[in-house]
Amino acid sequence: MKLILLYCFLFVFSIELIAQKDSVEFILVDTLTNQTDEYYLAGNINGWNPKDENYHFKKDEDGTRFLMCYFDKGTNLEFKFTRGNWQTVECNNNGADIENHLIKTDTAKFLVYYIKGWKDKFNPVVKQHTASSQVKIIDTAFYIPQLNRNRRVWIYLPENYAKN
Repeated sequence: MKLILLYCFLFVFSIELIAQKDSVEFILVDTLTNQTDEYYLAGNINGWNPKDENYHFKKDEDGTRFLMCYFDKGTNLEFKFTRGNWQTVECNNNGADIENHLIKTDTAKFLVYYIKGWKDKFNPVVKQHTASSQVKIIDTAFYIPQLNRNRRVWIYLPENYAKN
């Protein structure tokens, strides 16, 4: 009899725990990569880990990628989708970075996301060097004893500095 009461208590307790959670189902639509790629959700809920197995998308029988998550009621989520690392993070259709997705779990239950691009499918953008030709490197390993570190020292010398 005590065992039955214990099981009943555990059942009611587990229902109560589930009732205090918001469920969110993420559906990911990606027509840009092959069907063998693995997908992950990285965000403020997992320390922005790009390959957290707890947030790994599964594939159903018709190939749809989905992830079912349970969060505390009213959780504010900020996240991005990756294929396992930050070099394969989602981006826009021109290869530029996108803003993080933002949702509140009590207002979102079923979300469909269409991937417009993946960072690794675009050539990296090379930043133009903007330093003036007047910028000189004085030392590449200047020791700073207070910090116990070496730093590169740059200096800007005005044009015609050597002549004056």
